[in-house]
Amino acid sequence: MSTVIKKIVNFKINGEEASAPEGTVIIEAAKQYGVEVTNLCYNRKLKPFAACRTCMVDIRTPEGKKRTSLLLHSARCRGNRSFHLY
Repeated sequence: MSTVIKKIVNFKINGEEASAPEGTVIIEAAKQYGVEVTNLCYNRKLKPFAACRTCMVDIRTPEGKKRTSLLLHSARCRGNRSFHLY
């Protein structure tokens, strides 16, 4: 029997510090911090497949930095969601 140890990844969600095991879906990581990501087709029992594209997030990694920032409700995200819904 072997134990798999996943690396913990540190990042920011809407400016707030967060962390999750490597490989965690952004929707699930955000939910752990009380942040809801708009989505229509996500089901944690299925492999993510981006059918409706309403869960898009703005991912930013400043040049020279290792820490990534996720903006879930930026103007860019809202615009993309609106485009794909209408």
